[in-house]
Amino acid sequence: MDWSDPLDPVAITTDSIISKSKPILLVIHEAGHGGWQFMDGEDVAGTKPRVVPKDELLKLDPTVEELTDLPIDWEARRTNPSSPWIRRQR
Repeated sequence: MDWSDPLDPVAITTDSIISKSKPILLVIHEAGHGGWQFMDGEDVAGTKPRVVPKDELLKLDPTVEELTDLPIDWEARRTNPSSPWIRRQR
């Protein structure tokens, strides 16, 4: 799936990512609308998901552009914003 696919223009994230209070440390790509998830790697239980345009996430953290080819059912993690992304199949 192409990052700019008009059928999947949005991603799921959290307020802490949008406000830049926490960095993106986990990216998940699942099948379906909103299948891209950008998280800080912490437990999100009880956190209200936020739906945002994928392009907005690129503006928040340009390094996620490295993950635009992440296959469905894969994830990428890093320990901090300056660490390399480590990809793995889910």
